[in-house]
Amino acid sequence: MAYEGPPYNPVKASEVHEAGKDIDELDVEISGILDALEAVGLNMEPWHHEYGNLPENQKAFQTFYNKLLGFKERRSDALSTIEFDIQMTEDEKSQIRHFDREVMRSFKDFDQYMGNGATAEVYAMANNNTVCVKFITNQERYNENNSIRKEHDYLSTVYESTKHKAVRTPYPIFVRMHPTEGHSYGMEKVKGASLSQLVEFPDKYPELIELAKGVDRAQLESDLLDFIKQMHDAGVTHGDLFKRNLMLDEDGRLFVIDFGKAKTIDFGDDRDDARKSDMYLAKHSMKEFFTYIDELTN
Repeated sequence: MAYEGPPYNPVKASEVHEAGKDIDELDVEISGILDALEAVGLNMEPWHHEYGNLPENQKAFQTFYNKLLGFKERRSDALSTIEFDIQMTEDEKSQIRHFDREVMRSFKDFDQYMGNGATAEVYAMANNNTVCVKFITNQERYNENNSIRKEHDYLSTVYESTKHKAVRTPYPIFVRMHPTEGHSYGMEKVKGASLSQLVEFPDKYPELIELAKGVDRAQLESDLLDFIKQMHDAGVTHGDLFKRNLMLDEDGRLFVIDFGKAKTIDFGDDRDDARKSDMYLAKHSMKEFFTYIDELTN
C-alpha cells in the first residue's frame, strides 16, 4: 500500500545543531555527551584523549562536537529498531530514521508536550507539525494491558477499517523499539484537543469550544457509534472510551485515540460485555461533554 500521509519533513542533526556556538557552549555539550555515553558502559577514553588535546579555537571544538554527535547518533541507530507499518521506499525509510533522532529530541520538551496517561506521554515534533509520538514512560504498568507492538497493531487495524468514516483514528506511521531509550510509536497529529482538555481548559481552546457549541450533536454521536460498530466488526474493542480519548479537531471531526487498553474480541460472554462497555462509555462521555458545553452557554 502506498504511503498516503503528509510529507515527513526530516531535519538533519546538522540543521538542528547549528554551527556558531562559542567554545564554552560546545564544552558543556561535549562533556554532557561524553558523560552520557560513559554512563551506559562505553569506553570513551580515546574520545577524552582527543578532546583534551584540542587547540583552543571554536572551529576545532565544533568539528569535534559534530564528530562526537555523529558517533552518538550512529550508536543510537544501531540499537533502535523501527518497524514500518506501511510499504515505503528505502529513501523514505532513511528519512524516517533521520526523523527518529528528532523524535528523541522532542521527548521531555515541555513546549512539545501534548498530554499523558498513567503509562505514557505524547509529544508533538518541533520541526514537523503532522506527526506526534507516544512514549511509554511506565513500561511495567503498560505491559499489564498491552505491548507497544500490540497497541500499534490495534491502531493500524482500526484505522484501515474506519479511515473513510466520519469518525476515525489517527493514522499510524512507525513503531520505535529501543532497549535503553524506551519504546514509542509515531502517528498522525490531530489538530485539536480531547474532550477532557476542552472541559478542563476551555479558555485555552476558545475556537474549539465555539465549534462544539454549534456542532450537530445527534449526528456526531451517531457517527461515533458507527465507528465503534465498525471497530468491533474488525475484531477490536477499545476499552477506554472516556472523554480523554475522544478528540475534536479544528474541522469538527471526532477522533478516537489511545488503544493502550484495546483487546481482540474473543468468543463467549466477554465479547458482548466488551462491546457494550465501549458503547456505554462513548455515549456517557458525549453526554457529559455536551452537558458541560450547555453550562458554558447558559
